[in-house]
Amino acid sequence: MRSQKMTFGLEKAPHRSLLYALGLTREEMKRPLIGVVNAANEVVPGHLHLGKIAEAVKAGIRMAGGTPMEFPAIAVCDGLAMNHEGMRFSLTSREVITDSIEIMATAHPFDALVFIPNCDKIVPGMLMAMMRLNLPSIIMSGGPMLAGRNNTDLISVFEGVGAVRNGTMTEEELEEELPEDYFESVCKAPEEGDLGVFSITAPGGTEYLYFKPLMSHSYARILAVKDNAEALVCDQIRENSRIYPRPVPSQMFLEAPFDFDVPTLECLLQSIGRKGENKDIKFTQTSSGTIFLYSDKYLDDDLAEFLAEEQEMRPLNP
Repeated sequence: MRSQKMTFGLEKAPHRSLLYALGLTREEMKRPLIGVVNAANEVVPGHLHLGKIAEAVKAGIRMAGGTPMEFPAIAVCDGLAMNHEGMRFSLTSREVITDSIEIMATAHPFDALVFIPNCDKIVPGMLMAMMRLNLPSIIMSGGPMLAGRNNTDLISVFEGVGAVRNGTMTEEELEEELPEDYFESVCKAPEEGDLGVFSITAPGGTEYLYFKPLMSHSYARILAVKDNAEALVCDQIRENSRIYPRPVPSQMFLEAPFDFDVPTLECLLQSIGRKGENKDIKFTQTSSGTIFLYSDKYLDDDLAEFLAEEQEMRPLNP
């Protein structure tokens, strides 16, 4: 293994002493050392949740018999760097990211790498490092951000500045205050388990690691609706229908992290079926009686019925 350059042999005893100082055991040093490149920070909104993903990645590496070693990568937020001298550093940061990862992974000869980026310059910077190093690698993006209140996104705010300049909008309208509890609901630190990692053991004994709610879902959106059971359920159903695509069994919402009891879930599903804003949420029942839910925005009725039967026969299929 490549990592034996710093873990194996008499001459590497000083190296091992430093690894012991990190808390590694001799057994962990014998395993493949996997570098986890994490761009998490508290400056770029799309990076705020990457630490949670990194924890899941490291748990998966340990389950697979490796030893994870996490190190950071810098990130410039293009939006915050705009319209001042900071914008001159955005593109430059891409090369710095690539160079710094190459330095870390060469100075410390990892056997493989997992990259956890988000946003414009960080994704290509990590991809460039991946190609330079030519090591076994996986890149795992933190995913897209959803629009904010009233479907406002960053572009529409920039357009709003222009609208104020030409007199079609007031500055007060542009700076309209958000509800008092908005930031509490979106930014409050999630309780343990909100975005936890779970495992399924297949009949053959193979253990699978996965996220619930799904990693494709927006972290901020989950936090924003985590106290609104109906919104959380509908969002999850739509995400399954859109991303995978597949319907979801209703009993999924009886398990962590949702943990609804049966009467609550039944009442909730009946309520969803009656509300106009959730008219896309549909139900199908398999031949064995299991109820699956899906969004007809993304799945046709016939396809949803077929996928429900298939999923019940092979529940571990992605």
